[in-house]
Amino acid sequence: MKECMRATDAGHARAREVVREGVSEFDVFREVQAAVLAETGRPASIYGDFRGLNAQHPKAGGLPTDYTLQNGDLFLLDYSVLLDGYRSDFTNTYAVGQPSDEQEMLFRLCEAAMHHGEDTLKAGTPAKDVFAAVSKPLEEAGYGPLGHHAGHGIGMAHPEPPILVPDSNDTLKTGDVVTLEPGLYIEGIGGMRIENNYLITETGYEKLSNHVISLT
Repeated sequence: MKECMRATDAGHARAREVVREGVSEFDVFREVQAAVLAETGRPASIYGDFRGLNAQHPKAGGLPTDYTLQNGDLFLLDYSVLLDGYRSDFTNTYAVGQPSDEQEMLFRLCEAAMHHGEDTLKAGTPAKDVFAAVSKPLEEAGYGPLGHHAGHGIGMAHPEPPILVPDSNDTLKTGDVVTLEPGLYIEGIGGMRIENNYLITETGYEKLSNHVISLT
């Protein structure tokens, strides 16, 4: 899985270089794929969300289209690298041009949500408690509760237990690899999501994803 993580890091680094006005979603996909393969040095599969978002269309997912990114858009890159049956799954959202104050505000809320979730990550924590921690900053700001799961297990399947939702009966266990992925999708502003991957330990976690999480 750590090989998958390094390859996904490389793809995100390349996206940061190429996301700009006038580039298509598919152009970014091709550059990310090339960076992943250069890092692995062998065949690998990638899949996920490679989509431009904006104030009129704040939420979209899936494979890239021929849509050309415009100034003021946000580009959501949430993808996995699959090697030998194992996989990664982490995310950043990139601003196309200078982000607006409102977009920066949404990003800071997502950051706060992730940090709150990280504070709960250790063996024995109920999955529903992780969801509650991630959701809390969004709720306090008037944008919650979180509109989707706060994360999930990742490894040989996608997703796999534990599932971080309010009604989950799962509990974090030593050796689990989980995601945290807060997101906000607000008409009139735009949509974004960020995500890291973590190995759960008895006393906390080891962060496995090492990409830069920022709008610019």
